[in-house]
This record gives sequence, structure tokens and C-alpha cells, in this order.
Amino acid sequence: MMNKLKLIFMLTLLLSGPLVHAAEITVAADRNPVSLDESFQLVFSAAEDVDGEPDFSPLENDFEILGKQESSHISIINGNRQSEKRWIVSLLAKHSGDIIIPAITFGKDRSQPGVITVKQSGDDRDKGREIFVEVETSDDSVYVQQQLGVTARVFRSIAVANATLSPLTVSGVNTFVENISADNRYRTRIDDKLYDVFERRYALYPQASGELTINQVIFKATRGMGRFFADPFGERPKSIIRRSEEKTLMIKAVPPAFQGNYWLPVKSLQLDESWSAEPPVFHVGEPLTLTIKQTARGLPASQLPEISLDLPDQIKAYPDQPVLNNQSMDQDLLGSREDKIALIPSEPGQFVLPEIRIPYWSVDTDSNAVAVIPERRIEVLPAATAPGAVPPAEAANVSKPAPVTGATETAAAGDEAPASSLWQWLSAVLLVLWLLTLYMWRRSAARPDRVPLAHTEPGAGPALKAVEQACRENDPQQCKQALLNWARHNWSERPPRSLGEISRRFDHAISDHFDALNNALYSNTGGSWKGDEFWLAFRRCAKNNKRIETSNTGTLEPMFRIG
Repeated sequence: MMNKLKLIFMLTLLLSGPLVHAAEITVAADRNPVSLDESFQLVFSAAEDVDGEPDFSPLENDFEILGKQESSHISIINGNRQSEKRWIVSLLAKHSGDIIIPAITFGKDRSQPGVITVKQSGDDRDKGREIFVEVETSDDSVYVQQQLGVTARVFRSIAVANATLSPLTVSGVNTFVENISADNRYRTRIDDKLYDVFERRYALYPQASGELTINQVIFKATRGMGRFFADPFGERPKSIIRRSEEKTLMIKAVPPAFQGNYWLPVKSLQLDESWSAEPPVFHVGEPLTLTIKQTARGLPASQLPEISLDLPDQIKAYPDQPVLNNQSMDQDLLGSREDKIALIPSEPGQFVLPEIRIPYWSVDTDSNAVAVIPERRIEVLPAATAPGAVPPAEAANVSKPAPVTGATETAAAGDEAPASSLWQWLSAVLLVLWLLTLYMWRRSAARPDRVPLAHTEPGAGPALKAVEQACRENDPQQCKQALLNWARHNWSERPPRSLGEISRRFDHAISDHFDALNNALYSNTGGSWKGDEFWLAFRRCAKNNKRIETSNTGTLEPMFRIG
């Protein structure tokens, strides 16, 4: 069937091509595929004047035309005038399958044909109601920290005013909710009744295993207000409230088969590398910047792990602050992390930059997977000589001129000594300045600037006591809640919303203790947690009032270590 459609499509394309120059008219659907009885839009675009008005009647063979509109856009760039005209047609398919969009005539000009896939809807919803709300999930069960797609829809066949939709809320396990795309509007037909549909999509990230409940989404509106003001004896305004059904699903723990150190449940994970110079050429004492980018589909950027390089002793690494970015793609959140690392070799020779491996759990195949950057063999050359300088080997082979006898020889010898002494002194000063600059650069790269802890509010004292009590009782879950409460008092202007953010605002000495706490909270092999050790380290850092200023990298809990 599909092969025949492709053949028809190609024949139509060939037969529809004009023999003389004609305006190019493109056509695109706002989405493909679509469900049967679900409206969509075809957009016809032309960058130059067309020969005549369009004739959309061929579309009526397979589609119902719901509406048409035109728009024009003119722009002037560097004195060049550019114009575009659009014709937007709202359609409703009459049957399912792969339907050919025929070429539409615009006088003597014609648009290109296309194909759209229309799927059978198979609705089992309540088809008699004027307004109803539904919530749909992408999966019936997901792993801890795996993305769960949720779509809330409002269906209405009547006009309303003052419409509002409540935010999506959950109960049960601790879960972060993100709105991942702009609101969508379209039309659909259910049992011969046409509905306007409002759609909003979310991404949920449960932070623990157990039972998760998606609470009711509530739609509120007013009906009859317009007719009441037009006719005082007409229908009085009345409020409309509709609720979706609650949905409950199970959140699975980390599978025992997972082989990585950090739990990363994603659809895909990609690793890419680039260099400040391509191809990279290494010289002793000269930095080259290596950029490593991680791109995960179905995971926010704040969940991606820090890159660790196992380099030879002769190559030093100076990492910069990572750049995190999140964007939506289709129904997924696309998180990326970019790490820039300056590499400075100290000796010439042949070296190996080891491969970089990040194991992750593929939720599509429900199995282990790994993203890899292969190892790279490099050659470090000696330090480059200054322009115009004579290499040592050549300088040794240059023959000295024959000495001049008499007074001339004595004068030359007297002038040579001061010049040589001056150059030696200048070389020593430049060497000291270079070493001092290198030392300060390494120091600033290795230790980020610290700023004092934010102003402490009055409630911080009891909150700190709650942290101590949870540590004394070896209760990791209670300790997490107490830490977040304490952080809200200490960083009131921009409070951390996860343990990872709290850890990054302190000295690196406490990061291992936060890893142990995360391990006890989430890992299936976490073992017992030593609250007393955590309290001693945390109290010491809180007393020192030192933290590392970090950028806002999101509100999700960072990845936790397994084992």
C-alpha cells in the first residue's frame, strides 16, 4: 500500500511540474501523523507573487475544510525586500490511512503534493459530555528519576469564559514536575461532535521508588455570560467545574543489573568532543582546551555527571565551570552539559588520553548501555621558540668571527660584557613573571571564588537543630527534608531545591558526605548511613560560613551514586 502511494506521489510530482518558470509554493502540516477526527492545519507558503487565488476544492475529497485564512509578511534586509504570503487551511480527515495531499492550483501555479498519516482514534471516552478533562501518561510504570510524560487535556464543545486549568500536582513519592512545551490547541471529533481541545504537557521525575499518584486536574469556567448581557431574560451565568480522574502508577527501584556508578535512566546519551584547535597540536607549557558535551534525551542537565579525566602525570587539567542547558524536543526534555578543560603538558613525548565512558540505563531497551569517546594518542612537542630566535642546536654550530687585534679587540671585549649581563638580567625577570602568572592562573582555575554565606534568617536555628536530630537518629529521609528547610532560611533570596545544590554551595570537603546521604536515600546497595559523621562535617562547614557560588542549574535532585 505504502509503495503504491509513493509511486502515485512521485508521478503526481512529475506531472504537476510546469515547463516554464512558476512561483514555488510549499506546503507543510502543523503535525504528522494525526488522529482521525482530530483537526490539523496545512500551511501553503510562497516567497513571490502567485498567478491567482488558490482552489482548495480538491482537498474536499478526503478532508472536511473547517476554516481558511491568509497572511502576508514583508521584510527589508540590507535594502533587499523580501515578502512571503501564507494560506492556512484547517482540515479534518474523513478516513484513516496515508492520505495524499493533492497539488493545489494558484491560477497557473501549483503547490507541491504531500502525504499525511491519519491514525484510527479508537476513543472510549465519555462522548456525550459538553466539557470533560483527561490526563494521559506516557508509561504505566517508570524507574526512579526516569522521565514520565504526562499530558492534560480539556475537551469542550461549547463556548465558555474565564477558563482556568489547575497546575499538575502529585502525591506519594517525592517528584519534580516540569512544564516541557508550550500549550497546544486543536479540534477533534468524538461521536459526530466537534470539540475544541486545550493540551498541556509535563515531565515528571520521581525521586524515590514506590506508589505515585497524579492528582485531579481541575478545569473552571463560566457559561452563559454573553447571552445574559445581550438578553436580560436569557440564561444566567453559571460556573462550570470539571475534574480529571486520579491516576496511580508504580515507580521502580534501580535494577540490580545496572553496571554504572551513577544512575542515568534515559532514552539516549550522546558524548561529543571538540578542541580549541583542530587538529590539536600539543606543545610543552601551552594550553589546549578540550570541550566535552553530554546530551541526554529524557533527563535534565542537572542530572548529568561531572567529567573525570584519568590523565598521565605529565599533563595537567584545569576544568572550567560547566554550561548546562535544557530544551524540549517532541515530548521529551533534552538536557545537555558542556565541560571545558584546559590541558597543559609539562614534558615532550608520546602520551595516551584515555577513553571516556559513561554507562547509563536505556529505558527503550530496558538494558545497560554506554556512551564512549575513544582514547586519543598524542605527541607533545617541545616548547615553541620565539620568532627570530636561533634554536640551541643551530647556535652551537655557528662559527665565531675571527678576533680583531689591537685596540679594536679590546673595545669589543669591553662592550660585550655589559650587553650580555643586561640580557641575562632581563631574561631572569621575564622568567619570574611568567612563573608567577602561571601560578596565579593555576590557582584561580583549581579553586573557585568563595563568597560569604547569605544572611541567616531567625528560623535557621531550629532548622539546624532538626538536621542534628535527624543525624542522631540516622534517618536519611528526615535529614534531607531538614537540610532543605535549613537551606531555605540561609539562602532566602535563591534557596537550593536539592541536596546537590546545597553540596555545591559548600567546600568540596563535604561532597563525599552528601554522596553518602544520596546513596542511602536512593541506592539499592546503599547500606547503613552514619548520621554522626555527616553531622560533624556539616556543622564544621556551616560554622565556617563558606560556600561556592554556583549558577542556577535547575531544581532536580542530582544523580546519586550506586555502591
